[in-house]
Amino acid sequence: MKTYFIPAKSNLEILLPEENIRQLPPNVGLITNIQHLHRLEGVRQQLQKSGRKVTVLKGHHSKYQGQMYGCDFPADAGNEAVLFIGTGRFHPRGIFQLGKDIFIYDPLNRHFQKMDMGDAERFEKRRKAALMKFLHSTKIGVLVSTKPGQMHNRVVEALKRIYPDKQYYLLVSDTVDFSELANFTFVECYVNTACPRLMEDWEKFDKPVVNIEEVMAGLTPEQKAAKKYPYPLYTRTA
Repeated sequence: MKTYFIPAKSNLEILLPEENIRQLPPNVGLITNIQHLHRLEGVRQQLQKSGRKVTVLKGHHSKYQGQMYGCDFPADAGNEAVLFIGTGRFHPRGIFQLGKDIFIYDPLNRHFQKMDMGDAERFEKRRKAALMKFLHSTKIGVLVSTKPGQMHNRVVEALKRIYPDKQYYLLVSDTVDFSELANFTFVECYVNTACPRLMEDWEKFDKPVVNIEEVMAGLTPEQKAAKKYPYPLYTRTA
């Protein structure tokens, strides 16, 4: 059975008010989701006419320049800030990992705002705490999704090579059910190999959860020598 992906395009015209443009720094990155992608060139031209240097960003695994997915983040292009065109906070929150000021223009409600970096600081503290919990735990639950692009059921093999003193329990499902995880009372910490944004629902987990990318990012030189993945691991920066 073939699957067809048909972009849903918004019919909203996008024109940033001058008072909003004045709040942007001289060098800004620009990105959106698929609904507003066809309007992005107009926004870029508007910002350039204001004298700003504009870089159209792209998610690492996105198909089009200027597009990002919810779980796919752009690389750092050296901009002072990033402007996201779209509704909601889910996509722009994913850009926090760049460490830049993030502005949002919502074309539906015509609302402009700068995101509170306090959210990023709180998220970073939770991430570091979860990673420390993983390092000091012996019984690890590895979350694996059977969704396309998230099926990393052999990740345990890599973890065993690097952290042989831990016990691993492979928890496989199509959609992670937070209530079901409470049945595994012996698990001390979860390693998430599914969507990396899953850990933003940290309050729904009964134990700390850390992304596999973050576990691998902090390896010692000796551990890196043992990092021989038996599969192409999904990462945000690949």
